[in-house]
Amino acid sequence: PPPSASPPLPPQNCATSFIASSEAGLRLALQCSMQFGRANIRIPEDTTINLTGYPLLAAEQSASLSLELPVINIAGGGGAAIDAQGRSGVLFASRVSLYVRGLRIANGNQGCVRLYRTLARFEDVSVEGCKTPGNGGGFFIEHSDVAFERVHIRHCAAALNGGGVFLSGEDSFDSSLVALHSSIAHCSAGSYEESALFYFGGGLAAEHSALFMAHTNISDCRVHSRTNSYGGGAFLTSTYSRFKSVKIGRCSARSPDGTAAAGGLYVQSSAGDRMNFLRANVSRHSYWREVPPFTDELRDDLSG
Repeated sequence: PPPSASPPLPPQNCATSFIASSEAGLRLALQCSMQFGRANIRIPEDTTINLTGYPLLAAEQSASLSLELPVINIAGGGGAAIDAQGRSGVLFASRVSLYVRGLRIANGNQGCVRLYRTLARFEDVSVEGCKTPGNGGGFFIEHSDVAFERVHIRHCAAALNGGGVFLSGEDSFDSSLVALHSSIAHCSAGSYEESALFYFGGGLAAEHSALFMAHTNISDCRVHSRTNSYGGGAFLTSTYSRFKSVKIGRCSARSPDGTAAAGGLYVQSSAGDRMNFLRANVSRHSYWREVPPFTDELRDDLSG
């Protein structure tokens, strides 16, 4: 379910193009994007928008089966940032097409970015200092198709799984992530205080999904618990994955009272899981390659 959001702002002065230099202006722009079905939002250079207790909400509330998603473009000038100040998450997006570029996203305490049934592209974005009591410290991606290009995730933590990124398609295998020229570093999953049976994915955790990574590094990440810990760098289960020029280094898995396995990469899968995924997702396998925001450049980089 969506997180608690601030009271709705009146849709006065709505337009489709905005320069947002304050929290109120950014919230109004996102609300207008739901009314008009699109918005181009620019945050000026060297501007930090501090959130005061509620995440930004970009969510289509309609139950319509229309294939037309609201299109939201958020671009930052040099030095632009959105900072939750440790008071909330930063951005929750549901049932939209989202393009974010040129921003620093920081200090969410319910994770930073949560995506649900969303088509999203993040470019030249840094995500820093985010934490969550659940899954996905930096990004929580569920039933969504997402592209990263030059996205750098730093110092994020999840008390459960996926310190930097948690990617889940649940039983329907309908999430995918393409990551190019990106990195996850100094992220962690797990807790010595909690008592779940196991914890996984210090940098990245993916389940029932498709994961394509090229020219991307995962470093200095860890998973830790008193029970069982798996995949300090990355943990994959029932996930179709393809790695090209990917480095996972200086990661660790620790469990003083249980089992710890694979400080770097832990893969829990079988041929049956992979065949099941391919049978269920032939159309989606071409879908993310052919529909924006997955560009020709992305396709070419993954074709070799």
